[in-house]
Amino acid sequence: KGLTARAEDGVEADIVFALATREPETLLKLVRRSLNDSHLAGGLRLSLDVFGCKDTSVELTHLQKIGVEVHTHSGRISQAYWREVDTDDRTPFICGPIAFENSVMEGLRVVGIDDSVVRREGFAY
Repeated sequence: KGLTARAEDGVEADIVFALATREPETLLKLVRRSLNDSHLAGGLRLSLDVFGCKDTSVELTHLQKIGVEVHTHSGRISQAYWREVDTDDRTPFICGPIAFENSVMEGLRVVGIDDSVVRREGFAY
């Protein structure tokens, strides 16, 4: 919600959101709600890569209608995925179980992202 509000004030953001979960429909609803179900403000670009196997077509269709660029992928995030993402001038944020975080870190290292620039949030609580 904060990014949406700042984009309305002219702040620009170009976000690649890689969402990997067994229950993508739950998290996609949260993403939609955080965008206030309204079209993305001019300065906000959101590309959403959803990794999972469940049918999320209803939520994805709604997100596309409000300006989110959506891509679906089968299975888990692979190291090859990170080679396809434009990582220049981006700060990676990771949140998930430790095994997931470690896997993502390995993929980011492959494309030259230094550990020191990655922001991690623990998922175990």
